Amino acid sequence: MNLLQNVFHTIYNIPELIRIVGQFGLPLIIFAETGLLVGFFLPGDSLLITAGLFAARGDLSLPLLIVTLIPAAILGNATGYQIGKRTGKALYSRPDSLLFRREHLRMTHEYYERHGGKTIKWLGDGLMFYFPEPGRGVSAALEMIDELPAAGLPPAHVGLAAGPVLFQEGDYFGQTVNLSARISDYARQGEVLVTKAVADGSAQKEISFADIGEVELKGVSGTVHLFRAGRA
Repeated sequence: MNLLQNVFHTIYNIPELIRIVGQFGLPLIIFAETGLLVGFFLPGDSLLITAGLFAARGDLSLPLLIVTLIPAAILGNATGYQIGKRTGKALYSRPDSLLFRREHLRMTHEYYERHGGKTIKWLGDGLMFYFPEPGRGVSAALEMIDELPAAGLPPAHVGLAAGPVLFQEGDYFGQTVNLSARISDYARQGEVLVTKAVADGSAQKEISFADIGEVELKGVSGTVHLFRAGRA
């Protein structure tokens, strides 16, 4: 137990962690944090900020940080996507457990497609959908949030963003996709959070949007203006 406590103490003591792993250990941490399920506990943004401070005082090479950390983050995101793509559908053959029910995935998949959405891929216990226009996605999300508890399913949380995407081999890529995932991570159970572009592009009269304001999202530079969707 003491060994485990010491390990976590070192990991979250960012300056000490940088001193231990050095210039070339940082890309490995960023890759694991962005792309591997086992790296979820590793520091990300705080590590980058502290590494920048080290570089500012000459302890690390800024050009080397740029040419190693950016590819590490990109490769990490790509690896995480491939893991989700290759293992997502395999969840249907996974036995039910306390935290996982195949029926939950099937019902969510069928529900969104009934409302005009297209299932893109399975990501752990979540799903990624594409809608041709924002309002239909918000309406479907709100109905799902309302109906899941009545069906005996655990509450869900949804993040929606609108914007350009790259379509390749049946999948969607790009900043809009990444932003949606980060918003979903930020949302609490029972919430449907959307960007300003989604709120502005939703013409349905039965939908209202409460302004949350600017928020900071993990893995997203700057702040993002979010709204909470609800029934009008």
